[in-house]
This record gives sequence, C-alpha cells and structure tokens, in this order.
Amino acid sequence: MAELHERRQELVRQLIVKERYAAQLDELSDRHCVALAAAAAERLLPVYEMFQRDEEWGDYGFLRRGLDSVWAALADERSADGLRGLTAEGEERTVPDLGGDERWKSEWVSEAQDAAISVLLTMDAVAERDRENGLHAVQHEIDALDNYTARRAPVARKKANPAGNTLVRALEEEVVREEKTLQHPLIREVVRIIEEDLEVLRSSGELTAETVGALRTSAEQNNILARIERS
Repeated sequence: MAELHERRQELVRQLIVKERYAAQLDELSDRHCVALAAAAAERLLPVYEMFQRDEEWGDYGFLRRGLDSVWAALADERSADGLRGLTAEGEERTVPDLGGDERWKSEWVSEAQDAAISVLLTMDAVAERDRENGLHAVQHEIDALDNYTARRAPVARKKANPAGNTLVRALEEEVVREEKTLQHPLIREVVRIIEEDLEVLRSSGELTAETVGALRTSAEQNNILARIERS
C-alpha cells in the first residue's frame, strides 16, 4: 500500500506548478514569474466572458482592464501602482461563490472562478512583485482543466465490491484516475504550453516588451476555449 500511496503522490505532484517546474522556476526572476502568470490568466479569461454571458453576472470588463494593465506594466509602458489594493473589490465583483452552486446555471462556473482568481492574483503579483501569487495564478489554469476533464469523464458503472482491502482498492482507483488525467490531451497540452513559456522566459534574459508581446499573442491564440474546441 505504501507503494500505491507514493505513486499517487508522484502523479499529483506532476500537476502542481511549483513542484513540476521547480528547477525551471529557480532560474526565473520574480518579474518573469509574473509574466508566466499573465500568460496563464490570459488563456483563462475568455471562459469568464462565456460565464458572464450565461449568467448575466460578473464583471469581465474589470478583469480585462486589470490584465491589460498587467501586460502594460510588464512591457514598461505604465506603472503597476494603480493595481494595488484592487483584489478585495475585484473578488466581490468577479468571483462566483461555488458554495451556492445551485445558483449558477452556466456549465463554465468552475472554470470562470479559476479565471477570475488567476487574473486577480496576477494583478497582485505585478503590483507587489510577488512570485508566489504569480505561481498560484498559473496553478489555476491547470486546476481549471483538471476540473473540466474530470467533469466530462465517462461515469464508470458501479461493480460489486470484490473481497479484499477496500483502502487498497480505493488507492488503486485513484492512481488509475490520476494516470488518465495526466494522459488527457488537454492536460498534456497545457503542460506543453507552460513549458514553452518557461523556455521563452528562461532564454530571454532581461524581460523586454518584445518578449512580453510574444507571450501575450501566444496566450490569446491558445486560450482555453480554443483548446477545448480543438480537442
């Protein structure tokens, strides 16, 4: 059972940004980590717009302006000072409360929450040069796709429980689920995209307006809705 537990932990770590990419992240400055976050938030943001259209609730414009300001600050086109202190206001206006899940009809509510939080964390990260918030923002892209793929996975039919250790069987099932998750095309694609962003940032040296622009263009083209449609 110890081997099964360790295998599951190993699989889970592969979807945790700070653990999977620890070596690459050690080579990046705080500013580079914020750029990585901005790209992840940009890829997520279109799903929030879909949620707002479905629900007629939220504030996509607030998030869009905030993320535009992040990109401008990273490109040294404006100061990030204006983004300080906006998180509490933004959370109230943009983050759907999943505790009252029955309120929401949109299928995108969970992904919209991840998108809003990712943008807000990125705004905080650029204002405070906070790499931790930046890395949490990137994590929300993986979490959104993890939830999406889990929600759309076929429901296995219940089988009669065979004799044996139920805890071992449960761990075996969790290992199988984690393995399937990691092999899902959408999960493999987001891993590839983040790794490409990391390589761009690692090899860029000083963060320039050209690098920032390239990251943004790539993020816009590879947004979550486009990737889901292609899958």
